[in-house]
Amino acid sequence: MIVVCHYGEVGLKGRNRKFFEERLVKNIKQALPEGSFKFIKRISGRILIGLRENVDIEKVSKGLLNVFGIVNFSFGISCEQDIEIIKQKSVELLKNRNFEMFKVSSARSNKSFSLNSQQINEIIGAFILASSSATCKVDLEKPDVVLYIEVVDNLALLF
Repeated sequence: MIVVCHYGEVGLKGRNRKFFEERLVKNIKQALPEGSFKFIKRISGRILIGLRENVDIEKVSKGLLNVFGIVNFSFGISCEQDIEIIKQKSVELLKNRNFEMFKVSSARSNKSFSLNSQQINEIIGAFILASSSATCKVDLEKPDVVLYIEVVDNLALLF
């Protein structure tokens, strides 16, 4: 499991950006329970935290809520940038969620990925519909659940 942390003005600090991002990583390390993570790294305007198995999600959440500079964070998974793998991981991530309406919202900072954001949304949305045993529907205005997909560096992040 991973945590994707988005941060605000820290990323706007020009030549000092690296310093502020590294400071944010240090603050995150101090805020998290000891031994709860495998790695914390900066990637494409976000910070990625690899969590250890059986970690207390509530304690991690509580720690991250107190870190100045984090705008939001989400728990999710990462995978290769392969649309077939992303399809499978999307269904896997949603399988224990109870929802009737959903939306897929993707972004890609890695422009070398062959599909654009809209194509990713359509392909993954159609796959979720086809894989669902329930009668879920796409609702772009008021979904019960939003699946976010970010194609960054050499990873796809799903949360």
